[in-house]
Amino acid sequence: MYTANLPHKIAAALRDELQMGEILKWAGQSSPYKSALRPIILALFFGLPWLLISGFMMSMAILFVMGKVPMNGQYSNGFSWMGLAAIAFTGLFVFMGLAIIAAPFYGIYEAKHSVYAITDRRIFTLKLMSNRKIISLVELNSICKVNRLEYANGGGSLWLDLGKYSDGVDLPGTHRLLISHVQDIKSAQRALDDLLANRLAPNKPA
Repeated sequence: MYTANLPHKIAAALRDELQMGEILKWAGQSSPYKSALRPIILALFFGLPWLLISGFMMSMAILFVMGKVPMNGQYSNGFSWMGLAAIAFTGLFVFMGLAIIAAPFYGIYEAKHSVYAITDRRIFTLKLMSNRKIISLVELNSICKVNRLEYANGGGSLWLDLGKYSDGVDLPGTHRLLISHVQDIKSAQRALDDLLANRLAPNKPA
């Protein structure tokens, strides 16, 4: 049912991941472009100016090494450690700018190749990245709180605050699992609530 709207490759990988007798209660993918909205804003208002400024500085360093522009009133006579160091230093900032601009494209790619899944036994994220399948499981007993953000069209996000492992050991730092920008968010929460209720229910005598 929930795999019908998934890309064939993702649906096949999800079915293959299910254990014997395990029932899929809900599955969904993030909206690629909604997931990339914040990185796009960051790229436009921070990454692009950063790249332009660092690119200008790097081009000036290259022109100095080539003897086209002076530095401190002097032209380079050819090989210059200072010029090469300036190129390498500004090149790092250019690389950082390119990484910021590329982040939205990576986010879109990741959203299209990932799926959230809730079964009658567990909750996990499956990612197909190149030739790798990455499974991220959630320890159910670590879930302290569930928050839902719902849009008018029925889509939305779930925030799962994680606090402790099943043996009572505190998780290091702040942990939060985000099921973001998926369709029919109420169905996702119902499946999660049922899963948690079944896990917390006392075992019935045979």
